[in-house]
Amino acid sequence: MLDAIWQRLSFAWGVIRIASYSAWRFFFPADEQQQRPTVSALVLGLQGVGKTTMLTRLANETPQQDIPPTKGFAIKAIQTPACIINAMEIGGNPKLRPYWHRYFHQAHGLVVVVSDKESTEEQAAMLKGLLYDKRIFGPRLIIANTFLATAPETPTAASSGGDKQASGPAAPSLADVVRAMVDAANASGQIKYPVSFRAAPLLPSPSPSPEKGQEEAEVRAAFGRFGAQVVDALMAEAGDADRIQPPSAQT
Repeated sequence: MLDAIWQRLSFAWGVIRIASYSAWRFFFPADEQQQRPTVSALVLGLQGVGKTTMLTRLANETPQQDIPPTKGFAIKAIQTPACIINAMEIGGNPKLRPYWHRYFHQAHGLVVVVSDKESTEEQAAMLKGLLYDKRIFGPRLIIANTFLATAPETPTAASSGGDKQASGPAAPSLADVVRAMVDAANASGQIKYPVSFRAAPLLPSPSPSPEKGQEEAEVRAAFGRFGAQVVDALMAEAGDADRIQPPSAQT
């Protein structure tokens, strides 16, 4: 009973926050915001995959080393050349996932974050549902947090002089699995808008490096293309960029 009440209160509070934030942006726009449309994107993924870290960096804020899981909702404004994306992150813990679909109608596009620190099978099942769900409007962007991509390989028994033979070929990486799913979705003819994919480490580093800067630039570029795709989709639906509004309000 208490869990049900808490979930309903969290849902209501999230709706109030999103509505208040959108109203503030509408009535008090910055000069540069007046020249670009503002769109909304839903950001989903399992708990701990790096959603908050990614959005914090893209919003030009400094992420903490130990970011607590998002228990409810969080909103960040992401600046892109084509538009300003109000990114609405919803926590990925098992108790919140059943409520994700309630926010589909509030978004112009979807961003899904996956991580090779979590189960590939569980994330693939989640992603398959989100890729083909007809209730989700607009383009989709899939970000793979390849945190383990540069981890040193563990030597096999054969390579270390042991008697055991190495097992069969290694299982495909999360990035390979997701890339194949994205390609299949784009080729299926079952989705109206494009699905994009980018793999890059998202977790904060205590010692910034040129490689980290390049990786962040690639994620920013991916969001820039995604923002342009969202604007194109809305213009195709409404016929006029000035009429951009949530898909649930379109006629």
